[in-house]
Amino acid sequence: MALLLPYELVDKCVDSRIWVKLRNQKEVVGELKHFDRNLHMILEDVTCYEPLNEGKLKITKLDQILLNGNKISVIVPGGTGPENAKIQTEKEYLEQEKMKKEKQMKEEKEKIEEEVNSTLQKTNENENINH
Repeated sequence: MALLLPYELVDKCVDSRIWVKLRNQKEVVGELKHFDRNLHMILEDVTCYEPLNEGKLKITKLDQILLNGNKISVIVPGGTGPENAKIQTEKEYLEQEKMKKEKQMKEEKEKIEEEVNSTLQKTNENENINH
């Protein structure tokens, strides 16, 4: 097998699917349409994977993106993206965040109610002592 220079390898990937790992831990899979000498890329039919908590991924589908070549860590020709990860769609992620906020608000409300009840109880005790 002949050794290919990086640009030659990327050039062979034009009009095919690639998996790109970025320096910010995000990953992108899409069809490479164009690239320049700085490896800025135009990808189509794109799936973006963003790590969340507990090994889950936020998945975003896009028609087309311009990827900054300076952010690229690894390019995998023909790659299909992260495997063996707990997949979480954007809708599931937003629903989970909504539930977390509702729980937090409920806990804050309960804490405030406890403080109010405690203050009322102390006020009542003080009134009873004064009478």
